[in-house]
Amino acid sequence: MRWLVIAALLAGAAWTARTYVPGTEAPGGSAVEGPVVGGIYHAALSTNPPTFDPALATDTTSVFCLLQMFDGLVKFDLSTNGTDAADSQSQGSITSAVAESWDISSDGLVYTFHLSPKVTFHATSENGRPTANGGRRVTASDVKFSFERVLDPLTESARAQIFSVIEGAEEFRAGKTRSVRGLEAITLPKAAESRHAGCSQPCTIRIRLTSPYAPFLATLTMSNAFIVPKEDVLKWGKDFRNHPVGTGAFRFESFAPNAKVVLSRNPAYFGGPPYLDRVEFHIIAEEDALFGEFLAGRIYHSSVPDKFYTQVKRSGSIWAPFFTEVSQLGTYYFGMNAKIPPFDNPLVRRAFSHAVDKTSIVKFIKTGRVQEARGPLPPGIRGYNASLRSYDFDLKQADALLTQAGFPRSRPGGLRQGFPEIPIHIPEGEDHIRITRAIQAGLADLGIAAYPVVNSWKTHLDLTKRGKAGFFRLGWVADYMDADNFLYYQFYSKNVGSSNSVSYENAEVDSLLVQARRETNPLLRIKLYQKAEQLIVDDAVWICIFYFNTAIVRQPFVHGINLTPLGDQLIGFRNVWLAQGAGEPPPLAVKPEWSEPEEGSESTAPLTPRQERRAPGAALGGR
Repeated sequence: MRWLVIAALLAGAAWTARTYVPGTEAPGGSAVEGPVVGGIYHAALSTNPPTFDPALATDTTSVFCLLQMFDGLVKFDLSTNGTDAADSQSQGSITSAVAESWDISSDGLVYTFHLSPKVTFHATSENGRPTANGGRRVTASDVKFSFERVLDPLTESARAQIFSVIEGAEEFRAGKTRSVRGLEAITLPKAAESRHAGCSQPCTIRIRLTSPYAPFLATLTMSNAFIVPKEDVLKWGKDFRNHPVGTGAFRFESFAPNAKVVLSRNPAYFGGPPYLDRVEFHIIAEEDALFGEFLAGRIYHSSVPDKFYTQVKRSGSIWAPFFTEVSQLGTYYFGMNAKIPPFDNPLVRRAFSHAVDKTSIVKFIKTGRVQEARGPLPPGIRGYNASLRSYDFDLKQADALLTQAGFPRSRPGGLRQGFPEIPIHIPEGEDHIRITRAIQAGLADLGIAAYPVVNSWKTHLDLTKRGKAGFFRLGWVADYMDADNFLYYQFYSKNVGSSNSVSYENAEVDSLLVQARRETNPLLRIKLYQKAEQLIVDDAVWICIFYFNTAIVRQPFVHGINLTPLGDQLIGFRNVWLAQGAGEPPPLAVKPEWSEPEEGSESTAPLTPRQERRAPGAALGGR
């Protein structure tokens, strides 16, 4: 699934009273030993979220917000044994959420989920306005409604395929039935339903599949499978995307485009209310600007720009307690739409693949912090193949392929005869521009003229989803930890027009991906996925540049941040807390003096920290 509007932020931060948990130390004492209730957390988004509707989300910016406001039947347990990211131990087991337990039939076709009696929808949102559902309990009918809504063509969800394995889903999408027969809200015998006392509707949902599907539980952790209240969806219609109501630890308060998204604590959260009063996501497009706001103490955690990565990482005892880095389950790539000339010719696609100097991009632009990619599947995903046959930087081979494709040079060193000028579609962000310039240079050496087309993230996603971009940058970060999430969604032919943005169609790949979904033997699944991946790489619809790495640095007063292989934009804030006292000014922020390294040089000078306090009561705003 994975996808940087400069905000002019004013100095300072607004603070509310804190309630200290019994057993922790009072304000002004030594280090706080336990979680503190209260406070406003200032985070950042790289762009405006395209939607707040789970059915429509396809990008990490939207999902980052949805993760705070909604829940699915199950979730990945990405918890830590401690309160800080560096303590992370558990990565990826599936645990209960809206469903407190579930049963799976011996043939793998029937999943029965028993809903928790504690889960309720938000009773208020948007500055205390009552929601249409009134804060009622979640029932099995809500699950059925939510899943059918994703499948309904009128919803225009690009993720309907996640439920295509449910019996009757295809007939429902085709308009042949009014409901999905494989989704059944059921009432169990009275004794079995005793735990659901007070539930006026069935609180058990039975899901029947057309065939065994090994990653089905993992699929249900995706944001598109979050549960929504029918009353609020009907009230807002398509505008539900701007008025979200869920079950999550935080409630939606407001969204000011190009400024910020504000969420508030849900005191009735079934897992226990979060420590924070609010989370404010400030829209900051450029990573350098975000890092500057972090250094000023106005943002509480930040990614680390490539050019400062070495400085931050090498700063030893000063930054080490606050710096966390993980290899992310995601791939940064440039796609070539197989239905748009000249990329309908596989020889051209292979030539472009040989024309990109990935090694130099990784070394000089990404400062060596990421791993060069050979295919779509990143390390850490079961099925990753380190021996995958791929494309090395080879301009001679690229030249020969273009000539073979019917595009010889007009003269030595000249442009290609009959070859069109190529727009390179990218979203906003300095990193994307720098990488695009490197790709332009390689294409120019081949006699191909290319130029960048920069759009907002929302416009860029729309262009690629509708198949209107021939050559474009995207990235994919795992929604769940399975090869299926990469290969089926991106390359299965029936997903053209949604997640298959390169219009890729290969019958053999389709067959392998369907077999892999049905195969329950893990070793056989790996073989099927590796065979499919090699065919995909041979067809050269993706130029896989590198596998993502996530590095963040947090303020010293921030606790409970859990950075996982799913990335920094999938951090949950329910367990995050701020160590500071009631009425105290903002805590000490580590604020190093820093300067930009010269262009092309490696940044090695250590950052020198200084600590300063900001005036209490000053507000943090945005453009």
